[in-house]
Amino acid sequence: LASEPIKICLVGGETPLAPGIQVLAQWLIDRGHIKRVEFVFSSNCLNMPDRLLDLLAQRAGVVIAASLDSTHDNFHYVRWPGTWQRATATVDKILAYRREHNVDITLQIRPNFNINNNFYQDDFLDYWSDHEYDSMMVFNVYAPEVFRVDTLPAYMRPAILERLKACLDHRFFAQDR
Repeated sequence: LASEPIKICLVGGETPLAPGIQVLAQWLIDRGHIKRVEFVFSSNCLNMPDRLLDLLAQRAGVVIAASLDSTHDNFHYVRWPGTWQRATATVDKILAYRREHNVDITLQIRPNFNINNNFYQDDFLDYWSDHEYDSMMVFNVYAPEVFRVDTLPAYMRPAILERLKACLDHRFFAQDR
């Protein structure tokens, strides 16, 4: 068992800011286990401590599941008090750290789409068509029920459905990612 790989998944809240993640990483380093560990954690990318990146660079792999649900002004609305500029600066920092230190950090974009940010999907697709990331996994918000298209008043459904259909022709979907 001492040589088996270890996968640690930390989700919920803003895990990179939880003091326990740095304590855990240091504990694994001190006991010689860090090379066997793959960390997976969620982040809204509003803050990524340098010390955490330095600790994680010593492990077998890291997946940062970036919960970036919208872009620009709508990001501020969805992730208040965060700003899109701050989130993208953190993404750039992660990618630069990965390149500079040649470490195995996977940046996975994990948006949660709901009625509010469905109206901003063109901006979202434009941005991610032109920027670096490793993979994308889209989650839909099904609860509370008011976020579902099929629970909208009938007069609102055509507008949002047309908006979503228009996204299917976006250049984002022509890419190999």
